[in-house]
Amino acid sequence: MRVPVLLFSFLFASIACGQNLLHQPESIVYDPDGQRHIVSNYETGDLVQIDSDGNQSYFSQLLTGQAIVGINLQEGFLYVACNGGDSAGVVVFDVASDSYSRRLIAPGQNLLNDIAFDTSGYIYVTDYWDSKIYYGRVETDTLQILFDENLDNPNGICFDAANNRLLTVAVAGDGGPILAINPVDSSFSVGGYTGLNGMDGIAIDDSGYVYVSNWTTDSIFRIPPNLGGIPVAWSDGHTDPADIYIDSWNNLMCVPNFSDNSVDFVPMNEVAVQSTNDHLLPVLAILYPCYPNPFNSTTTLSFELANPMSIELAIFDTSGRLVQTLAQNQSYTAGRHELNWDASQVASGLYIARLQTPSWKQTVKLQLVK
Repeated sequence: MRVPVLLFSFLFASIACGQNLLHQPESIVYDPDGQRHIVSNYETGDLVQIDSDGNQSYFSQLLTGQAIVGINLQEGFLYVACNGGDSAGVVVFDVASDSYSRRLIAPGQNLLNDIAFDTSGYIYVTDYWDSKIYYGRVETDTLQILFDENLDNPNGICFDAANNRLLTVAVAGDGGPILAINPVDSSFSVGGYTGLNGMDGIAIDDSGYVYVSNWTTDSIFRIPPNLGGIPVAWSDGHTDPADIYIDSWNNLMCVPNFSDNSVDFVPMNEVAVQSTNDHLLPVLAILYPCYPNPFNSTTTLSFELANPMSIELAIFDTSGRLVQTLAQNQSYTAGRHELNWDASQVASGLYIARLQTPSWKQTVKLQLVK
């Protein structure tokens, strides 16, 4: 059994009368005062509002023709990550009047993606293509760069108030890392590894559980508050899920389906269980980044299994040629395991380690330097 996807009636009504205004929906928030959801359209640059009866209309078409991505609400203002044109930066709307307020400039931006706020009056914005995170006071006119290296394409970002940290998914990072950012000393570290490829959005519930959307499996995964262990497939059947959002007023997980021009609403009170859908490959194993890396002659590869199973762990060069097999059709118990790779007889360069189970495959990069 899987967590069911609940679609509000607005989707059926809007399609029936030809009024679906969603075009590559990327991000969504709930405005409790207006009792409406607001959605950003990446393709058209429109902001669409959906009222409590499911009726769609335009919140704003001021940014039509520009690529808008993440949106977030803070103190009665809607913040929109906008890319291209004279409105590039973070565009701010007054929600009470549905009107343009001002713009926060992000110097050197490439693709502003998602937006989060801490409890001290700061805004944080990921730049996906340039692997940067911008920040600044919400009342500022120009954002500053907080990090601009080693972020591996940050996408979704959220604030974990209980631990006073920001969490962001590093899409291109080995092991599917979630980065933990300390806003006090502006440092970051890997909070945990997911083993997932194709992550997009991230959200956190009142109990501290973390949720990430995944394009590879068209699903949402749930991760324990300590970010440890293997993620659980929580909801599936989506279509390229983007910036997920927890609507605490209605107790819903809101999932924009980027490639399906729709939004799914999943009840948060459902118990997370593994899906039986054939297309969904639940995470059963995680291959962690090797240590040390880069390395001189020997490195350690760690992997974790959810259940006892047979695995293959092999090393390849960048052309795909098999260099060495560390484990082949070998059974391991559930839990964490380590294998060493002695590369003393191998030339310096970049190599790929691949962990393969009967239903899961994951790779990480290794850099040998002699």
